[in-house]
Amino acid sequence: MAQSLGVVEVVWAGVKFPCEKGAQFRQGGLVNKAVTAGAQVSRSQEMMASRVQCSTPFMSGMSIAAIRAVTEGELQFVCDTGQTFVIANAFLVDQPEITGGEGGKLTLTWEGGEAEELLS
Repeated sequence: MAQSLGVVEVVWAGVKFPCEKGAQFRQGGLVNKAVTAGAQVSRSQEMMASRVQCSTPFMSGMSIAAIRAVTEGELQFVCDTGQTFVIANAFLVDQPEITGGEGGKLTLTWEGGEAEELLS
């Protein structure tokens, strides 16, 4: 029986973040955009950034300043199904968000260039 995606981990600048359910990866690259003129529709292309969003438990000793200190670096979105998506030039795009209760959550969002897919 084939396995479907369950567990995701994000590795950012060598630090592993176990992700809660709902971690998201969006592949970047060229996308088509509609261009309308009168009654005609054509297309143009533009670049869209890859995007990763992950919520991880906010543990004692974690430092938001240390996470934010990395301005750009390699990010890996590691799937338990054998795929790893690597963004070589990823960077944080939003301020880290901390949510209290229910184990505490730290939500992080990165963007970067087109990701490379590795299969194991």
